[in-house]
Amino acid sequence: QGFLLNVLRKFLLKAFFCLSKVEYHPFQRPQELVDYCRSREIVFEGYCPLAKGEALTHPSIIQLAKKYGRTPAQICIRWSIQNGIVTIPKSTRAERIQENCKVFDFTIAEDDVEILNGMHDGRHVSWDPSLIV
Repeated sequence: QGFLLNVLRKFLLKAFFCLSKVEYHPFQRPQELVDYCRSREIVFEGYCPLAKGEALTHPSIIQLAKKYGRTPAQICIRWSIQNGIVTIPKSTRAERIQENCKVFDFTIAEDDVEILNGMHDGRHVSWDPSLIV
């Protein structure tokens, strides 16, 4: 998160950014970077919204899925959208693509959003930009 924030700060001196695509899921919620992008009108796009499947088996996410009558994937995608993140889940299976699109007819209650927000532990399931020297 800090590395990407520093890179954006340096590049903003030389170029105009309109989009920042960063790993974003319940375990990786780089709020400082999201806030920085928003303050400069940079669209924040989150990838890996399901944490490469790791989020789908987390007990809190399963419990919320049951509460809302949704799948764990739909809970993660809806949470990301409610946090104002452009969210593009990846799938090659038609039924999952359709399932992933069915997230605009419900809202997660604020106290449940806070449960998901509180799951952040800094875990990367994709490449870790902080390892770049």
